[in-house]
Amino acid sequence: MEGGCIRCPFHAWKFSGAGDCVEVPYATRLPKRAPLRSHRVVERNGFVFVHFDPRGREPAYEIPVSPQFGHPEWTTWQHGKLRLRTHSREILENVVDVAHFKPCTRTTPPSS
Repeated sequence: MEGGCIRCPFHAWKFSGAGDCVEVPYATRLPKRAPLRSHRVVERNGFVFVHFDPRGREPAYEIPVSPQFGHPEWTTWQHGKLRLRTHSREILENVVDVAHFKPCTRTTPPSS
C-alpha cells in the first residue's frame, strides 16, 4: 500500500482503491483502458480467496470455516529451492520488457 493505493510489483503501475490507474512511472499519459475491476475477497482458514466470474456474478457458495485449520497434528510449511531447466524463449520473452527492471530488480535497464 502506498497512500491508499496499490502498486503492481511487476510494472510499478499504481492503482487507487476504486481500481483507477493513477500512476505509470515511465509514461507521460495514463492508459484509458487501465482501470481494474474489483472481485470478492474472503479471508478464511488462514488463506485469502478471490472469487472471479467473467460475468461479474457473486459465488453460489461460501467457503466453510475449517475446524482443522491450525490443528497441532498438521505439519508446518516446507520451503525449498528448485533448479529448473527452461526454454531460452522464456528468458527472451521476459528480458525485453524493460518495464520489469526497476520494480523487479530495483535496478535501471542498460541504455542502448
